[in-house]
Amino acid sequence: MIATGTPAGIGCRQTPPLWLRPGDRIEVESPGIGCLSNPIAQGGI
Repeated sequence: MIATGTPAGIGCRQTPPLWLRPGDRIEVESPGIGCLSNPIAQGGI
């Protein structure tokens, strides 16, 4: 089971606010399963 949610200390509550930017990388690792790694890219509409 993978539980997700918003932990304390999220970006908008920090001083100054901290947001993900292009070039940042999100990694989630689980022993015995592996690592999921996603880069943050410049978005557009």
